[in-house]
Amino acid sequence: MTGRRNVHGALGFFLFAALAVAFTLPASVAAQIGVEGERPVHVQGYWDHKSSDPGIIGTITFAAPGKKPRSFGAIAVQAYMALEQGTQVFTDATMQPVINVQGRKDMVERFMGAPSDQLVRVFGVFEPHPSADFILMAVNVVPPPSKVAPAPSGK
Repeated sequence: MTGRRNVHGALGFFLFAALAVAFTLPASVAAQIGVEGERPVHVQGYWDHKSSDPGIIGTITFAAPGKKPRSFGAIAVQAYMALEQGTQVFTDATMQPVINVQGRKDMVERFMGAPSDQLVRVFGVFEPHPSADFILMAVNVVPPPSKVAPAPSGK
């Protein structure tokens, strides 16, 4: 009886180990060799800022249909599925020098048309292959503190 328990215990352990490897291997391999598929990405920064400007971690060139390409000074880039930070999320995943912006017309206009003195926060899905598309899901343009309207006085 003891021999059977050891065999069943060993088989159970090996089955558990095989399943654990099967479920964790794709994520670890993707993190090591680069992600080929689409991935959600959150980006924050300012238009027309350079890598040498304070707080800018790198620049990304974005273009939209009917718009001139524009340089975006990123202060934060966070990709998910596999986790990764920095502008290399866009540049290392594709050899394209320009990232194509797509999405609802109002979002594309808000993103591409934001003034360079306003913080832009954007969330989208990046599809590196074949054409380096960034599909916008949410765009938030934050005016500088001096341009924010004062709160009503309550009278």
